Amino acid sequence: MGAILAFETIGFRHGTEAETLSNISFELARGQIAIVSGAAGSGKSALAGLAALALRPSRGRLRMFDVECGEARPALRRMLRRRIGFIGDGLPLLPQLSVRENVALPLAILGVSERETDQRIGELLDWMALTDRADAHPEALSHGERDRVAIARAVVGRPELVVADEPLSSPDAQEAARVCALFERLAELGSAVLVTARMTGWAAGLTARRLRIEQGQLL
Repeated sequence: MGAILAFETIGFRHGTEAETLSNISFELARGQIAIVSGAAGSGKSALAGLAALALRPSRGRLRMFDVECGEARPALRRMLRRRIGFIGDGLPLLPQLSVRENVALPLAILGVSERETDQRIGELLDWMALTDRADAHPEALSHGERDRVAIARAVVGRPELVVADEPLSSPDAQEAARVCALFERLAELGSAVLVTARMTGWAAGLTARRLRIEQGQLL
């Protein structure tokens, strides 16, 4: 299995503040799931932001798909982002669109045909138990349903790397099992999955590499 994502002594800071992340080194291979846990303010979201190419490291090397990304030009970073599915607060659901339309957005950007779009969305909504909510708008959904729609939107384009920053806000056992099964299926298909979460009890049954971050240091 080749590494999809590699951090090499990465440091990250906001402006002139103290480093949020220090000397982060790890690799994530195709077909592998990694879960990074840590308290609020420990640096989890910064780690996810770097992995999703939403942030740039202050020092160290960040490689993705065998490309050096730290100093990559905007056009290259945009191209690489198309191979990433991101789940997090930075990409809220669009309130004016239905569940189906929200999930379809990445496929429209990728130029996927209408027939294939319908097939992919139908399969995903069925998998995530959202078929009967396909025409609903975000304000009519529960927190758990909105979480699942965001996850479906992130993976519908079949990304090679999935970055999930606190993917479940208030999971019940059934919802957690459904999401874990989806992450494992993505890994079986060759995607790498990086999950960051404050509480990881919902993912106890997930076959994954377990890491912890404390005060910006990865343990």
